[in-house]
Amino acid sequence: MVKFTFLSVALVYLATSVNGVTYTVEVGKGGANVYSPDNFDANVGDTVVFRFVDGTHDVIQSDEANSCAKSAKPDAFTTEVMTGSQNASPEAPWSLDTVGPRYYFCNFATHCSVGKMYGTINVLEEGKTPKVPGVIQPDSPVKQPGTPADDSPNVPKSSSTNPSTPTDTGKSAPKSAASVNKPIPVAIVGSAMMSLAGYVLVNL
Repeated sequence: MVKFTFLSVALVYLATSVNGVTYTVEVGKGGANVYSPDNFDANVGDTVVFRFVDGTHDVIQSDEANSCAKSAKPDAFTTEVMTGSQNASPEAPWSLDTVGPRYYFCNFATHCSVGKMYGTINVLEEGKTPKVPGVIQPDSPVKQPGTPADDSPNVPKSSSTNPSTPTDTGKSAPKSAASVNKPIPVAIVGSAMMSLAGYVLVNL
């Protein structure tokens, strides 16, 4: 059915739109004390996954940019100290549920104070286009309309492509009065002719 197909596509698109995008930040990329990328835009409803790809690091939320002090917020984001490698890269997701910047740093050893290992996520309101987009995970949902399905109506398929042939019951359909041919019996014609001949002979 055409209407049903259109509704399905709309719901898929809505669900796709509602689902946030997942961004990836590689921690310790190339063996350096870095977050890659370390500054980008995202939207409310998106998720940032920190992937520990090399070295030993952590992620601690701070209240100011380029700060090495842990945030005073009771729900501040923090991870455990993790060691990553090419064969094993642990991950830590951070859900972005409010508008505003998110600051973070690495609290392991002197990575922040000496190595300046910190970063910023600029969280925009939902639907606003990021000016500096981050790295989207390959399996992250893309916000775009779904592919329309076949718009032709769903017509039940018959068991045979040929129309069924009506069964001959031996009875023909009744004809209308105007199309009925009623032959005159020969006996009646002969009797009329004999009567006419007799009438002529009598009157001669």
